[in-house]
Amino acid sequence: MKQFINNLLNSLDNKKDNGFSGKKLTILSIMACVIFGHYKLYNSDNWNQLFVSVLTIDFGTILTLFGLNITDKKINTTNEG
Repeated sequence: MKQFINNLLNSLDNKKDNGFSGKKLTILSIMACVIFGHYKLYNSDNWNQLFVSVLTIDFGTILTLFGLNITDKKINTTNEG
């Protein structure tokens, strides 16, 4: 846990190379939002109304992560070749 917190704090410094990448931090924050949405759905009394919202969050997450992956591949391909 201490290593995780150190890497997380080192990610905020642009001069150090021993932190997490921006892509990993973005995915971590997106997944935290998705988990929070599912938690709210699980603890709510009106889950019928929130189901569509949580499903939208899930599809948005899938599309965002797919877009991050495609963008990363395009950037790394153009830098290498």
